[in-house]
Amino acid sequence: PVLRLEQERFLPLGSQGEAGETWGVPVCVKWGAGRRTQQKCVLLSKATEEFPLEGGSGCPSWIFADAGAAGYYAVAYRGDWQAKLLHKGWASLLPLERAAAVRNLQVLFSAGRADPAGTLSAAASLSASREPELVRQSASLLASVHDIVPAGLHARYVKFMQSRYRRRARALGWKPKLTIQQAVERT
Repeated sequence: PVLRLEQERFLPLGSQGEAGETWGVPVCVKWGAGRRTQQKCVLLSKATEEFPLEGGSGCPSWIFADAGAAGYYAVAYRGDWQAKLLHKGWASLLPLERAAAVRNLQVLFSAGRADPAGTLSAAASLSASREPELVRQSASLLASVHDIVPAGLHARYVKFMQSRYRRRARALGWKPKLTIQQAVERT
């Protein structure tokens, strides 16, 4: 199998800037090959490069393109690789890597570069995480869409947030300072 990496300048939504610049970007990739997890670090120095993934036969079952959570880049997975990571590779990631993966979802979503349905679905599934920080990050991501929820759907949105986080917050020992409605309105 071969991993194809591409780089382009990342700009926040609505920003103007020149495209076409390339940098020397160290990228560490982690992937699942059968029951084994493997890792490889490469230097991406062109706009597009391909790197062989040794040690496995066939296509990996999942890929995480920020092994060690040390990358200073955002990862936009193509096709269903984001879903494969969340469903097949999640347990193989370190807690720091899981937090980086959620942060990556937040960055891409806020820049308008992520599939909204897939991103919100992933964030909603993370509400059941055993890691309080991931629950907080997922709540923050879901709360960030408050301003774009149509007025006619606002009540359903609040109910959705309550269904995802009220019981979980109590289980984590969180005590409400605001109602969910008030918290959503503050975002």
